[in-house]
Formats: sequence, structure tokens, C-alpha cells
Amino acid sequence: QGQSFHRTTDAPNNSFPSPLLAGGRGGAGGMSKTPKHILISNETVATERTFVEQMETTLLVYVQPLAANPHIIPPATQTALFSNIETLFKFNTEFLKALETDAASNPDGNRRIGKIFKQFAPFFKMFTLYLNNFEKAMELHTNLMLSNAQYRDFINHSQQDPRCKGHNLMNMLITPVQRVPRYKLLLEDLFKALPPTEPDYKDLEVALDLVSQSAKHNNEAIRRRENQDKILEIQMKFEEGTSVNLLDNPGREFLMMGDMTKLSRRGPQQHTFWLFNDLLLYGDKKLNGSYKVNRSIQLLKCQVSSPSEEEVKASEDVKQELPVDCMVYVESSEKSFVVYAETKEKRIEWVKKINQAIEDLRTKFKAETGQLAPRWKPNNSASACSCCGKKFSFTNRKHHCRNCGDVVCGECSQTRILLKHIDEKYKVRVCDSCKDGGPGSKQNDEEIKIFLRMMKKEEYVVKEVPKHNPPTVTVEEIGRPDWAVDGVDRLSAGGDNFSVSTPNPIGVPSPDLRLQTFRPKAPAPAAAPPPPPPGGAGAGA
Repeated sequence: QGQSFHRTTDAPNNSFPSPLLAGGRGGAGGMSKTPKHILISNETVATERTFVEQMETTLLVYVQPLAANPHIIPPATQTALFSNIETLFKFNTEFLKALETDAASNPDGNRRIGKIFKQFAPFFKMFTLYLNNFEKAMELHTNLMLSNAQYRDFINHSQQDPRCKGHNLMNMLITPVQRVPRYKLLLEDLFKALPPTEPDYKDLEVALDLVSQSAKHNNEAIRRRENQDKILEIQMKFEEGTSVNLLDNPGREFLMMGDMTKLSRRGPQQHTFWLFNDLLLYGDKKLNGSYKVNRSIQLLKCQVSSPSEEEVKASEDVKQELPVDCMVYVESSEKSFVVYAETKEKRIEWVKKINQAIEDLRTKFKAETGQLAPRWKPNNSASACSCCGKKFSFTNRKHHCRNCGDVVCGECSQTRILLKHIDEKYKVRVCDSCKDGGPGSKQNDEEIKIFLRMMKKEEYVVKEVPKHNPPTVTVEEIGRPDWAVDGVDRLSAGGDNFSVSTPNPIGVPSPDLRLQTFRPKAPAPAAAPPPPPPGGAGAGA
């Protein structure tokens, strides 16, 4: 930074008419005889000259004096403030020299703007470093103006330099940010105005594509940098020692955040949710301003949906005082639950963005969602254990089965098994109905009903499906006078209950399927045998 920068060029500065003197792009009243593409070419060179002169002024008035006086701000701070502006100045000086040489050689036509841009456009990506640093540089400048009196005095004095032409430092530092987009606009106008017969037409077409790619690259770099800054900002707000590391995936993108009300086993609770392109997190804000992360959900193993109003009203785990049109089902392999967005519009936005992220992940990794965890029934929806029917009390506490989501007592949920879709390392609590990994769990209820239909017992209807192991179904007789089941191996009676055992007809993993049948009418007593004829068996002999 101690070098002296003075722009030199072999081309004269007045080698082509100014677009302003020529009446602008269309001339005064559209009467200019200069072709439009020549005017745009002249404007391109003129604006490039102004840009290079401003960078040179920045170097001469600000960069070099600060480098010579490191007591004002140290060299590291100077680099953070001005980034690679020296490199850009040297590059654009060469670029301007090529443009001016072409303009001087062809003042009336046959310009080769396209050829020159085609040669230099791939290097416009050099602006990326400057663009990524710009916002931090502006923030640094503002902080220095407030906290460093020497720096403030230096800036105020330097801005009075006539070479600055009334521009302050912030105005001068922003010009490199705007330059590549300006190139794109100029070339677009030039391409529209240039006749296809001109020698530069094809080169200009290629150059426009290259400049567009560079502009897109720079914009994408800015977006990535802003995304990384946002993710870092969120990570820094998490409480110390949190197990969630948002920086472990370089491709992670922040999508949105906001508050939603989650239905938990203790009732509705508000949490802050963060959505990324691969994760959904929720947590609570603490008194010190940091956040405690409650759970991190992998979107690749997740699905979301918005139930219809009829489905919501029929669901036993819904608090009706919460707005139905804000409701979202979140189902994943780790945890499934119901949340309510702040508004209907927010609910639509959340569902749309989550589903799009899930679809992108499935396409990228060619994977399916897999098995999902059940939604836990709220504590206040159950007054008795779903397995044994024993009522809950202060001593008979409520627990949740991780396999089916039912509320059960401790005695009926002593088993711990490994459910890999919920936790690959640790065993989790399951109820007695689910401890064998299938029999009696929710997915088997429908199989039992199918089995009843297969037996063609239209005269019997399912009354309830209590949790048992092996699974049991209670049916009520509604018209048949006799008990008859095709293919039944055993039939036993005890009081009003008949127990039927049958082979495993539909792949239920239990050895046999027992059906408990309630019979409201006792079978009619058998008729008494007729009395023996008088005189005994041989009386008539």
C-alpha cells in the first residue's frame, strides 16, 4: 500500500466525441447523425475512464496516506477497509487502455468493444472479493468514525481535497460494487443497437454472455456470504455448549425463521423455529438473550402437511381454540408434532418452503422419507392408560410410547427397545402393545379389521381395539344366532366371552391372532331328552 499510483495511457483522452456533446444516445431531439451503437461505445469508454479516475483518487487521497501513517489505523484494518481495490485499479487501468486505444483507432465505426470485453470479462470475477467485503468495510468505517478521533479528522480533512470533487469516502468505495452490473447494462444496449453485419457482432454476443456469467457469479458470491453471515449469527445466539453445529455443512442455507405455537404433551407452547435447506430447529429464548435448542430435525426424514378443517376437528390432539387454518403437521423420524403459525399466510409460507427443501433433498440424494415417529397425544387427552385402562393419578404417572405415541402408565411401558428411525444409539420407551415391534401397535389395528372382513363376519362389528399383546379385537354380535367361523382352529367359551384362535392369515407377526367376542345373548339351553318308555328298555320285548 506504500506504492504511488498514477494512471498512464498511450491513447489521448479526447480521441472520440463525448456522448453528452453528441446529444446523448439519441442526440438532441433524435436528430444526431452519430449511430446509436457508436454513442453507446463512447459512453462505455467514458464511464470506464470516470471509474478508473475515482479509484485512483481513492488510492492517492485515502489509501496511500493511511499506509504512510499506520498510527491512525493499523495495516490489518486498512486491508479490511479497502480490500483489493489496488488490484482492481491496476486491472481496470489495463482494461481502459484497451478501450481507449480501440476508440482512438476507430472513431467513426468498426469498434471492437465486444472483442475487448470477451478478453477481459472472465477476470471480472476479481470483483468478488471486494463485493464480499463491502458491507463489513462500511460497518468498519462507521465504527471508526465514531470511536477513532484521528481517523475521523483524517477522513474529514481528506474529503476536502479537490480531487474528490465533493464525493465522500463511502460514495467512492461503492463504485466498484456497481461496476460489473453497469457493464452488463451497457453491453445489452450495445447489442440491441449494433447491426448484425458489424464485425464485432458475434464477439459482442459472446462478451455479453461472459459478463452476465461474471455478474451472476458475483451476485451468487454475495448471496453465499450473506447466508454464511446469517448462519454464523444464529449459531452465536445459541447457548454455550449446544450440540447443534450449523457450521458443519458448507452447503447449508438459511431459509426463514419465526415463532410458532407447538402442541406438546403439556399443552400449547411457543417456540422459535429456524428453517435451513436441510434442517428444522426449534428452541426457546432465555433471559440472557441466547437460545436453547430443543430439537434438530433432518428434513430428509421429514414431511409436513396442513390438514383439512374436518380432519382437524376429528383429531383428538387438537386444541380447538387455536386457529385451524394456521395448523401444520410436522412428522419426522425423530419427532412428530403439531404447530400453529402466527397467520394463515405464514402457515402457507412455512409449508411451501419446508416441502420445497424436502423435495430438493430427495432429488439430490435420491432418497425417500422413511419411517416417521408418531405424534404424541397430549397429556390432557388421556385420563387412563391405553394399555391396561388404569386411571392416571399422582402416583400413576403418564408416559408416552415412542412407537405409537399413546399415553400409558409406567407399568405398561417398562420396556426399552431400539427404534433406529428415532434414535440409532439408545433404546427408547415403548408400551406393552408395541414392545414386540408390531403386534398391538397402531399399524396392526387395520390388519385386524381386514382379518375380520376376510372371515366374512358381516354380522359382527368392531366395537373397540384395546391395546393388548397379543392384539385383541372386541366385536359385537348383531344378528347371527350361532357362532360359526370358517377355518377356526379352536373355540373356547368362558362366561359371556368366546375366545377364537386362528392361524396367522395375513402375515401378522404374532403366532396366532386371538379374537375376544362379546355375546350379548346367551345360547338357548338344549332341549331335555324325552323320558324313557314305561317299563324300562326291554318292556316291549
